[in-house]
Amino acid sequence: MTDQPKKKRKEKSLEELVKILDKRLLLKYDHYCQLHKEFDRYRGSVIEDTNIEKINALLKDIQDEFAELYPVYHWINYQSQPTSNIVSSYKSFIDNLKKACNHSYKNNENNEPEQIL
Repeated sequence: MTDQPKKKRKEKSLEELVKILDKRLLLKYDHYCQLHKEFDRYRGSVIEDTNIEKINALLKDIQDEFAELYPVYHWINYQSQPTSNIVSSYKSFIDNLKKACNHSYKNNENNEPEQIL
């Protein structure tokens, strides 16, 4: 065994991970929609021995695709309200900083910055 340190992989930022997830999610959803379009060609027609295997294969593929999409959509839905609260809280924080800065400069006759926090 060698005593050489293992190379550390550069950790991706959250923004990079979100972009990767967004791209993969859009590709997966597009494929899911394409499967539905293909399935729609069979709507209104009689299921026969000639097309039943194709229809069953499409139904299986649609279910498999949705099974992969569902955990992501469930997580997004679950995180929706807490995320909204966090963003609102940060916006309020920024608004309070702006108010404090405006108040500080209005009350300072010499126009010198003063400590506001």
